[in-house]
Amino acid sequence: MKYEKMNNLFLRQSYLDSWEDYERSLKKKSFIKWDYIILTASNEAQAMAYRNQIENRLEKGLLPEETTYAVLRRENVWDQEALHFR
Repeated sequence: MKYEKMNNLFLRQSYLDSWEDYERSLKKKSFIKWDYIILTASNEAQAMAYRNQIENRLEKGLLPEETTYAVLRRENVWDQEALHFR
């Protein structure tokens, strides 16, 4: 088997495994989830886009509700008010 074909098969299987883990994280309360996910944005427009995407996906049940999500702009990474989105 050629190296490139083997590499593609590995990537495909990795993707499928990750997708199954994602689905389990939404369906099973006991499945391990991240406590916090923190995104950094380069400006307020990007931060707002991230916040909107997170909110939209939470409303649709596409992100685990048990996880705390935060979006930080680079210029205020150490600002305590910026730390909590939800």
